[in-house]
Amino acid sequence: MCSPGRTAWDEVLAGLAALGPGTTNAVELLGQVHELAGFIDRAQGELARLTGVLDAVDGVAEAGYS
Repeated sequence: MCSPGRTAWDEVLAGLAALGPGTTNAVELLGQVHELAGFIDRAQGELARLTGVLDAVDGVAEAGYS
């Protein structure tokens, strides 16, 4: 659960900001880069899914955009 006044997005970004600085071990850093790349891939998938939903309900036009 999120802290009061913080969104889920804030929590995710805070977690991402905590990566890396605690280590200079190349293997650990590479692992973090790999995990972050996987997270970004999943986030892009969710963006594509939500964009598809928006398109399916003609949300752009409904919001007043052409």
